Amino acid sequence: MGWGTEFTTDVYLNRLIFTSKEEVKDKIHELQKEIAHEESLLISYACASPKDIAGEEWKDSPIIHVNFLMDELLENYRELLYRKFQLDLYLSYLEDNNIEKIPAQE
Repeated sequence: MGWGTEFTTDVYLNRLIFTSKEEVKDKIHELQKEIAHEESLLISYACASPKDIAGEEWKDSPIIHVNFLMDELLENYRELLYRKFQLDLYLSYLEDNNIEKIPAQE
């Protein structure tokens, strides 16, 4: 085993309840698809000229519009990555403790 820092943490999955490890894997897969979509948008924006992205109504200030779009896109992208990371931690917990079926939560 290598060296490093070990810690425990509490993670709350807001508005998510699962009954099996498979449901967690399905949700992770769903988030991976959303992340891939956001990444493709980021690549598209990087390859396009601001005037192509902004449209006619922003012809005088296309950079401002692109900046707004990129801020929104990056915020969503970061949120998706964070949610996926939380679910990856939860899946790791389930696998480490050999839990297939998750008890009902109240």
